[in-house]
Amino acid sequence: MRRMSSLPVLEYCGRSDTLGVGVDTSNAFRSTCFHSYCENGVWPEATKKLSEQDLTEIRRWKKPTPFIYKKNGMFLELEYSAADKEQILGLTSDFTFLSLDSKLTQEQLQAIPELMTAGHLDMAWEVPQFDLVVISDIKSSIFAVKDKCESLQLHAYGLAYALMKGRSKYITGIWDASEGKHYYGNVTEVNTFDFEAIKERIRTACNNNSDNYTKGTHCGSCWKRDSCPAHLVDLGNENRFSKLFNGEATEADIRQALVDVKGLGELANKVTEFCRDWANRHGPVRSEDGRKQWSAALRSGRKSLDTDRIMLDLGVESLDKYMKEGDEYKVFDWRLLKENK
Repeated sequence: MRRMSSLPVLEYCGRSDTLGVGVDTSNAFRSTCFHSYCENGVWPEATKKLSEQDLTEIRRWKKPTPFIYKKNGMFLELEYSAADKEQILGLTSDFTFLSLDSKLTQEQLQAIPELMTAGHLDMAWEVPQFDLVVISDIKSSIFAVKDKCESLQLHAYGLAYALMKGRSKYITGIWDASEGKHYYGNVTEVNTFDFEAIKERIRTACNNNSDNYTKGTHCGSCWKRDSCPAHLVDLGNENRFSKLFNGEATEADIRQALVDVKGLGELANKVTEFCRDWANRHGPVRSEDGRKQWSAALRSGRKSLDTDRIMLDLGVESLDKYMKEGDEYKVFDWRLLKENK
């Protein structure tokens, strides 16, 4: 059994599903605490089990607003309170929906022979009048998902939930909890020839049992890469940072690591600049599967307030009273110590 959350990278790297099992469990627990807060307005007692970092992050998340979809003559306005939340979904190898107990552990799910992939969906709605379902996954940021609403994880959720409800179409969505904004994909029909390509991708990902880690452009979409031994390969001296990751680092090791990281950062800048020059001269760099390319694109300039014009219009000489200051935050850097006298 493969986790639906791992499908986007499993498609390329067969070992990726062995990474971050504890992280997956933690993410599911964060969602449970967040849903409880959204429904009751009070953080549950179980929230104390979260790490300080996780707790700080989810306290900043915004409660989902109504999911509004206006496209192709269809208008949907779906309330968070009416959503089916934290639904566990399962698909067999022949793409039939498998009903599962939400209390099953990962080990118990692995023991179900006919189960090909399973996952916990954050929010979903059934829309009978359009013969479709809408699924929405909570993400800490839209930028955490490289393929956004076309992520294979969301397609697996959409297919499984559509089968569960007996509907022929689904819409994939993401709730960006940091920015408080819904994103949605296209309407996907499951009983079409074109959809067979998505099913084949899901099957390929679930059957990828390679014994080796596979590095490539897909690493950028893998949120488990910070615990991947292939991605975190050391440059130069072998195992240069091993003591940092196994808990044996001394102050001297940390000091050397900071020096090395600065050099690696400068090397990364030089390598990136060379890659940009190459792409400017030779054209885009294609991904292994040919579905993406690394290239430049022009963006509109950032908008900013014309403070001089505002002061002129308001007839004031300063805007100081309109300024607000953000919360303090830590900045790590080398600082000269004052000599003890």
